Parts: sequence; structure tokens; C-alpha cells
Amino acid sequence: MKQEVIQYAKSKLDSSDSETKKFGKIIIKNIDNFNCYYCLDTGKTWRERDSIFAKLDGRGNYDIRKCNRCSNDSWIQCSHTQNHNSPLGIKIFRTNNVSLNDIIAQLKIIYKNKLLEDDPEWNLYKKDTIEKKTKETEIQVNIKDLANVVKSSLAIYAGNILELVNQVEDITINLSNTLTQENDSKEIIKRYTTKIKNEYTNNDETQEYYLLFKMNKSLKERSYLGSTFKSKKFTFQVSYLILSPKNKTAQNKCNELMNDNIENKLDSFIF
Repeated sequence: MKQEVIQYAKSKLDSSDSETKKFGKIIIKNIDNFNCYYCLDTGKTWRERDSIFAKLDGRGNYDIRKCNRCSNDSWIQCSHTQNHNSPLGIKIFRTNNVSLNDIIAQLKIIYKNKLLEDDPEWNLYKKDTIEKKTKETEIQVNIKDLANVVKSSLAIYAGNILELVNQVEDITINLSNTLTQENDSKEIIKRYTTKIKNEYTNNDETQEYYLLFKMNKSLKERSYLGSTFKSKKFTFQVSYLILSPKNKTAQNKCNELMNDNIENKLDSFIF
């Protein structure tokens, strides 16, 4: 069910309706909030009692049971109604009768406050990918070439942040030296600040920039015969994302990126 929810959310990202698109983004960003997408972590489901005494013992016609997907379907209690919610207000579903529509309806309720939040606004948002193919014997030269191209690309969008532009060349070269495996990947994030003049007040204001930088190194696969006495060939790929938040919602997204517990930040970031 989790994969169905993900596919649903992705299908909404290109919607022309802003609320629908926003809901898709919220689902993907928070997809790991739940371990079980059959019970939404309530740990419970309900079903009709199958005992012949179900209508005679006065305990009700329904059983509340543990979820049969993330638990063992064991009995919890009898009930006179099939309408139950968890302490957090999440609906308890019928055993083996949970549809994607049921889950989506609950997620709309669960994320209603997030849907009311302002959309992030950016002074700058740019994502780019640059790659360089090289022989093993020419890596140092070609990495320098790659670093120059990355620097030129970044200068187009962040030319007013000299510290960032000047450092990105060294970042490219130094990060490549940490890729010690034939197929390897590293990612870093840096925060920069600069002073800009407010065109309305003519006062200097601090503007923040976040650089999310990832490098992949991949070995070109060859047959055994094709690799004999030949230098290995690699592709180095640099992907970067540069952000400058304009409102509080955008700033919060950037603050989340600084969390060391988040992996693959660049690939998982949703604008």
C-alpha cells in the first residue's frame, strides 16, 4: 500500500491545481511518518464476529483486532459498532478491506494543517547537473576541468556570493578525492550569508543561501576481454541545488536540510 500511496502522490505533482499538487508534495515529504499504510499505525482493524454466540452474549457484533499486516491479527475486544478511531483521530479500517481512497481520505485529514501552511517562496532556486567522462590516468586533469565548469555554472545564478562561487571549485576537487570506491557517492550542504540592499528601504539586509552539492563516481562496465590492458573509464557527475529562502516556510525547508539524519537530501528535496 505504501508504494500505491507514493505513486498517487507523484501523479499529483504535475497537477494544474495548486492544492492537489501541494498535497502530493506533502505526502512524499512525510511518507515515512507511517510504518504501516494498511492501518496508518493505529495497529488495529475491525471485522464482524464469526462466533455463533456473537448475537447472544451481548458483547456486540464486531471484533477489534490487531492489524493483520503489521501485527498478528489477534483479538483485542468486542464492539457494538464498527466506527472507531485511534486516540489521534485516525480511522480504524475493516480487516482486508482497505482501499487507496480510504488511506488518502485519512491523509487529507491528518495533513490538513500542513495544507493550510503558506507555500515556500524563494529568492533563488536552481538545480543543475554536470558530468565529465574520464580515463583513470586523466582523472586529475578532468576533475579540474569539471570544477571550472561547475564554478562557471554556479556563477550565473550566485555571482553575488563570491565566497560560494570561489569555494565550489575546491569543493569539486576535494570531494572527488574522497570517492575511493570504483562506484561511489558523497553529498554535502553548506550555508552562506551575504548582504543585499533592500530596494524599498535602501537598508542592508542579510540574505541566506544554501548549497546542496552531490558527486557521483561510476565505473564504465566492460567485458573481461575489453578491459585487458586498458585504462578504466569513469564518469563523474556533479549535481547541485542552490536555494535562497524568501518566506518562513521556505526557511523551514532549508532548516530541515541541515538535519544530519536526512540522507540523500538533494534527491529527496521537493520544491
